[in-house]
Amino acid sequence: MWEFKILGIDLYHIISWFYIYSFLGWLWESSFVSIRSKKIVNRGFITGPLCTIYGCGGVSIYLIASPYSDNIVLLFLIGMIVATVIEYLTAVIMETLFHASWWNYSRKKFNFQGRICLDVSLGWGLFTLVLFYVFHPFVEFIVQLYSRKAGIIGIYIISIIFLVDFINSVVAASGFSKKMASLESILEETTEYIKTTKLYISSEELIDRMDLYKRTFHDDKWKNRVEEYKQRLSERLADLGIQENKKEITQKIMELNKKYINAKNKMGFVSKRFIKAYPNILTITKKSKDKKAEEEK
Repeated sequence: MWEFKILGIDLYHIISWFYIYSFLGWLWESSFVSIRSKKIVNRGFITGPLCTIYGCGGVSIYLIASPYSDNIVLLFLIGMIVATVIEYLTAVIMETLFHASWWNYSRKKFNFQGRICLDVSLGWGLFTLVLFYVFHPFVEFIVQLYSRKAGIIGIYIISIIFLVDFINSVVAASGFSKKMASLESILEETTEYIKTTKLYISSEELIDRMDLYKRTFHDDKWKNRVEEYKQRLSERLADLGIQENKKEITQKIMELNKKYINAKNKMGFVSKRFIKAYPNILTITKKSKDKKAEEEK
C-alpha cells in the first residue's frame, strides 16, 4: 500500500507531505489572521492544527508542476491555476454540503462569484515558487528526521484524530447555516431599525458601522466592549442632535445586541469557532439575497 505511486511519488511521502503542508498552512493562516485581528484565531474547518486546503494544494501543485521545476514562469502559472481551481472547487463543495459561504471575495476587484479573485490567485502563484525553493526542501528534511516505520505509525495516529475531528466539524457545520441565518435575521432587524433612526445617512456609512457591529459582538470579550459601544452610540446621537429619543434608541439597540448575543451563546463550541475563524461567513440565502439586491439597483 505505502509503495503505491502517484506521478512517481509513493503514497507514504504523499500523505506525509499532506499533513505537514496542512500544519504549515494552518500555522501561516492562523498567525496572519491573528496578527491582523489582534487576537488569537484558529483557522481551518477542523478544530485541530490542520488547514487541509493547503495540504491538498501543496501536494497537488508539487506532483503536477515537478516536471517544470526549472521554469519559474511555468511554475508560477501552473501553481496559480491549480491552487485557484482547488480553492474554487472547495468553496462550491462546502457551500453545497453546508449551505454556507466560508470566504467571500465579492469586495475585491476581479473576483469570480466571490469564491476566487485575481490577487489571491497571483498569491498562489508566488506561493508555488516559495513552495518549490523553500518549503518543499524543508518538508522533505522533516520526513527524513524519523524512520519510515515511525512515520507510518504517526500517519495512522494523526489520521484517526483527524477523522474524529473532521466528523465532529461536519456534524456542527450541517446545522450551521440555520444558526447563522438566525444571527443574520437579528442583524437585518438591527439594520432596519438603525435606518429608521437616521443615525447614519449614507448606505456606505451604515455598512461600515454594521461591519464594526459584527466584529464587536462576534468577539468573545464582547462584555468588555458593551459600555464602549454604548458610549460611541451616545456620542453619535449627540452629534446628530437626537436627544429626545436618545434613551429609547440606545435601549432598543442594546436589546437587539442582547438578542444577538443570546442566539450566539446557544451555539456549540465548534460553531462559535467557525464564526471566530471566518467572521465574514454568509449563509447561501443571505448571499443570494444580497446578489439579487445588487442586480435590482
